[in-house]
Amino acid sequence: MVSTDAAEGVLLGLACGDALGRPLEFTSGDEIDRQHGTVTEMLADGTPHKRPEIVTDDTDSTTYGAMEPGLHSHLYI
Repeated sequence: MVSTDAAEGVLLGLACGDALGRPLEFTSGDEIDRQHGTVTEMLADGTPHKRPEIVTDDTDSTTYGAMEPGLHSHLYI
């Protein structure tokens, strides 16, 4: 059985990685290199009218699935 801490850590890691990658989603490596060079910090562009740290629907869908009623109701995220 997976511990609550481990499950919460997985979902938190997913959300952080999703937010960091959101501004570059659907962008090729060559295009990223042309536009930004080596990315070493959070980018402010990406989805219009959203703060840079906002997650995508990928995190929303995964979290929803993990929080299926009665399955993991003890997790706090």
